This record gives sequence, structure tokens and C-alpha cells, in this order.
Amino acid sequence: MTKILVVEDSKEVLNNISQILSISGYDVDTAENGKAGLEKANKNLPDLIISDIMMPEMDGHRFFSELKKNPATSLIPFIFLTAKASPEAVREGMKEGADDYIVKPFRAADLLDAVKTRITKRSRWDSKLKEITSNISNCVPHELRTPLVSIIGLTDIMCSDIDELKRDEMIDMLKMIQTSSKKLHNTIEKFLLYSSVVLSSNGKEQAGSNTKAEVIDIKIPLNTIARTKMATENRIADLQMDLNGAFINIDPGYFKFIIEEIIENAIKFSPKGTPVEISTETLAGKVNIKITDHGRGMTEQELNSIGPFLQHNREYFQQSGIGLGLVIIKKLVSLYGGEIFIDSVKDSYTNVVLSFDLAMN
Repeated sequence: MTKILVVEDSKEVLNNISQILSISGYDVDTAENGKAGLEKANKNLPDLIISDIMMPEMDGHRFFSELKKNPATSLIPFIFLTAKASPEAVREGMKEGADDYIVKPFRAADLLDAVKTRITKRSRWDSKLKEITSNISNCVPHELRTPLVSIIGLTDIMCSDIDELKRDEMIDMLKMIQTSSKKLHNTIEKFLLYSSVVLSSNGKEQAGSNTKAEVIDIKIPLNTIARTKMATENRIADLQMDLNGAFINIDPGYFKFIIEEIIENAIKFSPKGTPVEISTETLAGKVNIKITDHGRGMTEQELNSIGPFLQHNREYFQQSGIGLGLVIIKKLVSLYGGEIFIDSVKDSYTNVVLSFDLAMN
């Protein structure tokens, strides 16, 4: 059943729209303002959103803007509902990328026509994506296939519907193609690194066995990598660091990968506004690098089952990745004579500690 989210601060109007849509066979959810609507949209991913503009806490324009920031909600068909009927108001809404604009008071037939038009258009796009997914489903592994389907599917839609698409729709699709391309590139790079490090035939895993190793002071790259990653995800305010200088023997490129991967997971699996803590400690000839997030954590079973091509709770969390990152990290750390320890409590925190031998500068 088609799910429609209606966001309207007037209870009378909200009830009228809900009744009209429910009688017509739609599954209707409601919210009294943009803030509540955003929470429901992110949680339930409706097939269509109808929203008033003038609302308390978060108005319709900001609500629509916030939806556009999330790839999961950015392409949900959106209809503005307002008492403003001036050409300027209509242009403002359509310029933002809304699919339609209904003026109050409205006839039930006009509302249903607008809803049917948008649902039909979205269904046609979904059918194309489903067909493409089916055609390549047996050709490549799942984690390569997922971003590839988005790239091929969205470019196919743009090519076939170029005359019907609005500029904002095309911009949204191009952004999604860009995101999927980066994910695909990142996945391929991990496959290559997994192949060269984890599956290498030489089997060398002793400290110093890699000729690219050099002595580095971990404080400088730790500071740079952490600030860059956190800033990229707009979470620089969540970063807490207590770093001391210490030297270890490692390939700088591999060290960068290790730290980036752990921080990326800390960001991915913890909510904005919670700290990501990074600290270093020197003790008994060892230097320990500790990275802590306060997110969903892992159970003991999940910790014990970490391995390549495995990702926990994929259906629920919908995160990208193939589980290779941590496996590569464990092998790289071992390659340079180090150890990795993970301590985690479900729905509370995850600590990752990297321990290396101190090196002489």
C-alpha cells in the first residue's frame, strides 16, 4: 500500500486530508509540523509527502530542505500545501524542487489527481531501477552491485526522461550518482587492499617485514586525519583529542588508512552531538591509540564474528560497507608488530585501541 505522510499544523485540515486519502486506499501517516514530519520521514520513508508551509517549530521550506540533505529522503515526491496562491509563492516552492503545489482551499479531486500523478511518476522510476537491478543481480557481488545499480539506474532515467525532469531533480540525481561513484571506488580500493595485504602469498606478518615502513610521529597525522574526517561529516564539534607525541615504525599510507577507517566507523555508528574521543598513551615501551564513540556499539557475538564480507544488522541500519575494513586493519596492525583491542557495549560505546611498539626517532 502506498504510504503518504501529511504534515499540517491545522488539525481540521490534517483530518480532512487524511480521510480523503484513507478512503482512496492510501496508508496515511501524519505530523503536526516539519520537525515531527522529518523524524517520521527518516524513520518510515513514505512514498509521498504532502506538507503545509506555514508551521511552528519547522516550516515547510526548511522541512523540505532538510529532506534534501539525506539521500534516503531526497527523491521522495513532495507536494506543498498552502493558503498562499500568489505566482511568487508558487515559483518559490517550485524553485526549491517541490513536485507540486496545492492551494487551500482545494477540492478532493484536485488533491487526489496531484497525488496520483506523483505516485505514478515515482512508480515508473522505481520500475526502471528494479528492472536494471534484476538484469545485473547475478553479475557482480552485492556490495559492488548496490552503488552500481544507482549509477546505471539514475543515468538511465536521466537519459530517457530528460525532457520531463526539472533542473532540481537532475541535480539531486547527479548528487546521488556522485555519492554512489565514491562508494564504488572506495569498495574497489578495499578489495584491492584486501587482496594485496590479507591474501598475499608471501605470508609475511612480522614487524618490519614491509620495506615501506618508516618511523613517524603519530601525533601529527592523527590530528590531521581526525580533524579532516570529522569536518567532512560536519562533526568537528564532537571531536575530543588528547594526543602526545610518540614514534612508531609503519607505512604512513597504511597508518592513514587504519585511522581513517576507525574514525569513519565511529562517525557512522554514533549520533551527531555525541563525542568521538581520540587519545594516546605511552606505557612500558608501547604506545596505545584509543578511539571511542558513544553510539550503537556491538554485542559480544558481533565482536567475535567480525570477518570479511560480513556486516551486522545491515537490514536495520542500512550502512554501506562489506566488513573488510576492520579485517584489513587487524592484518595491517599485525604486519607492523602491533595489536588491536575492541571493547564495546550494545547501545552505549565502542573503544578501539591500537597498540604498537615505540620506535627510536
